[in-house]
Parts: sequence; C-alpha cells; structure tokens
Amino acid sequence: MYLFLSIISVFFLSTTLYAYQDFDIDGVDDKIDECPNTPFDQLVDKNGCPLEEGIKGKLTLKFGTDISFDDLSDKTSSFNLFASYTLSDFTAVLSNYSYYESYQNSLSGVGDIYASGGYHIRKDDLHTFVSVGIKIPSEDVGTGEQDYFVSLYTDYFLDERKDLFFYGGYTFSGDSHEVDYENFATFSVGGGYAFNSRYYSALSFDYSQSAYSDTEAYQALSWFHSYAFSKRYFTTLNYTYSLDDRSLRHAISLKFGVNFD
Repeated sequence: MYLFLSIISVFFLSTTLYAYQDFDIDGVDDKIDECPNTPFDQLVDKNGCPLEEGIKGKLTLKFGTDISFDDLSDKTSSFNLFASYTLSDFTAVLSNYSYYESYQNSLSGVGDIYASGGYHIRKDDLHTFVSVGIKIPSEDVGTGEQDYFVSLYTDYFLDERKDLFFYGGYTFSGDSHEVDYENFATFSVGGGYAFNSRYYSALSFDYSQSAYSDTEAYQALSWFHSYAFSKRYFTTLNYTYSLDDRSLRHAISLKFGVNFD
C-alpha cells in the first residue's frame, strides 16, 4: 500500500514539475522558448522567436453562415466565403455575402463581392491595418449598387494576453436603379483576452449608420470567440445582440478556416 502511494505521489509530482508551460502563448514550451515575450498574434519559429517579415506569404480561407432572428420576425441566414493573402506587410482580401433565406422566401446566388487591399503598420505593442476596397454588386442577390470603402483597424496589446481594439470605416455608397443610397460610417470598439495559445475571446460595441436617410443606425453588442484546432485549422463564433429597433435582435456567425503558409 505504501509503495502504491509512493508511486502515485511521484507521478503527480513529476507531472507538475514537467507540465507544459507557455507564458506568451506562442505554441512553444517555455523551456525552449528563446523569445519568451512575443505577442500572442505573432508568428514564431521553432525557437519561439518572431519570423522575419516577407519570407513567404500566408493564405487564409474561411467559410460559414450568419443567422439572424428574434421573436417578431422571420429568421434570415446567409452562406459566406472569405479569402485573404498576406505577403510581408500587405494583405489582399476577397469575400462575398450570398444565399439569403427566410421562412417566406428563398433567394440564391453568388451575392455581392467585396475586394480590398491594405497595409500593416506594426510598432511595439500597437498594430494598425489601413485598407481600401470596393463592393461589386450582384445581379441576383444584393442591393445592386457599387460602393467604395476605406477602413482603419488598430490593435493595442496591453500584455501577452490582453488587447484593446478599434475599427473605423467609411463607405461611399453608389446608387442602384431604384434607390439613392447615403454614405455611411461604421465603427467597433472592444477588448479581448487570450486564455491560452488556442482560445481567444473578445467583447465589443458595434455601430453603423444606415445607407437609408430615414433609418436609424445599427447598434449592437458582440461576443467573439476564436479557437485553433491546430496551426492550420481554426473556427470562429460570434454572437451579436442588437440594441436598435430596426435589426433582428439576435445574430450568430459561425465560420471554419484553414491557413496555408
């Protein structure tokens, strides 16, 4: 009996002493991490040190669905695709918004296409991404006008786990054959926490003016989650609670993605 207890004690002691530790959550054990304080969004080599910029590009593909609903209106959903390619400090993005459905009707098609390109500015703990883009209207599903937009995304890292972020955008709306749309501004502000090297969560307040002059602005609270199954495969889940009277109260966005280096 004493021998059995001794073996169990040694087992738990050795497990505690040799447990995997990764303080800066970069995926490299602290025992071999030569750069122990890298930000949690920084790509690192096998020694835990940041990869040199511009060595090779990174392609990210995502697909998923957005579902909106409340107690008073019909449910709506859409199937979306997203692709981005980053080379050094430049990123190009191509995405769509398509396949609108509800209980009363069903529309399908490619939907509007969004194409944009931007530049990353990284200085210490402050990361900024500036981009410009265009919305190419769809003939089957969409609002039918061609828009141009600019955006600014800023991320400040308080430490290895916590960050504060701000997104601001402005859209120069085109006009369709039936409607004269207004230009509108959009912004989001919030903060996030990386629980470990795989799981990150964030809360934000979202605001967007309407393209219709007589419609109130969109306002919502969002709870975002990102989980990495591995360095290549990941998933994101976002829940949004609308604060205005024109939008469906609840929205859920679920996406799956893969990275190609």
